[in-house]
Amino acid sequence: MLPKWIVFQLTKRCNLRCEMCYEWGRNGSYEKLDKRHDLDYKIIEQIITDTAPGKPKYEFFGGEPLLYADIFKAIVTIKKHGCKVDFPSNGFLLEKYKEDIVESGLDCIWVSLDGPREINDKQRGKGVFDKALKGITAIQELKKLKNKTLPKIGITFVITKNNFQHVSDFFINELDIRLVDYINIEFQRYITGREFDAYSQRIKSDFNSTVTSSACGYVQSPDNFSEIDFVDLSRQLNVLKEFCLKRQVPLNITPNITSTQDIEYYYTARWNKISVWENNCLLPWLHVEISANGDVTADRQRQFF
Repeated sequence: MLPKWIVFQLTKRCNLRCEMCYEWGRNGSYEKLDKRHDLDYKIIEQIITDTAPGKPKYEFFGGEPLLYADIFKAIVTIKKHGCKVDFPSNGFLLEKYKEDIVESGLDCIWVSLDGPREINDKQRGKGVFDKALKGITAIQELKKLKNKTLPKIGITFVITKNNFQHVSDFFINELDIRLVDYINIEFQRYITGREFDAYSQRIKSDFNSTVTSSACGYVQSPDNFSEIDFVDLSRQLNVLKEFCLKRQVPLNITPNITSTQDIEYYYTARWNKISVWENNCLLPWLHVEISANGDVTADRQRQFF
């Protein structure tokens, strides 16, 4: 059976050092890399050709996907086979590649913005907010000039202890919502040290491997989230849901939780108590990920929705 969803990690390189990133952030796992891999384009081309009959959805990630030299070549190849493709970006290079982005046929680009300028740049670096917003505007203006509807622009907002107070206000009062086609709110992903140790032992016993890839970059103590006001965050998420419903802007929250109780369970690592908790995950049968060094994995993430 062919996978329904194929993800290419185009590169492990990134031009930013966002502090909460599990790859290049404060606790990221990539700082010790001996080589900053780029995926061999021949692998991408072969997989696209082999899986084309199944019409899978494709996604790129990185690092920063726009640092990959053949990204637009890959997009054009995917679109020739009638498939959809999107990717996330920190937004820093959007204006530089606006022509290629608009002409490639890309379906959607997800731009990371974590609040107003001061808050966003505290997490992602000085000047990043202005560069990203300028790039988004340039793409939307170029689409209008060329009478194109793609790519759609999505905003991904990662909730952290630094920005949780700004979730609803940012989209309602700070950002020009006319620039946005989709909104994605993500709770910062993490695992506890205990989970990491159990995972490492399982990898060693079942697969005779001591390599845990990027898992160590997710390790945090629930105490790191103690400053987050669960009641206020719940209020903000529900206000934003109502705002998006009225404006007809699709909103996705990952995991799909908005109640104070579920949010508390999430940030105190009591995930199995969350109301939308599912014990079984279908991703390994639907989804495959090709890392930048060519390894193939079935990403078994905890499934909340």
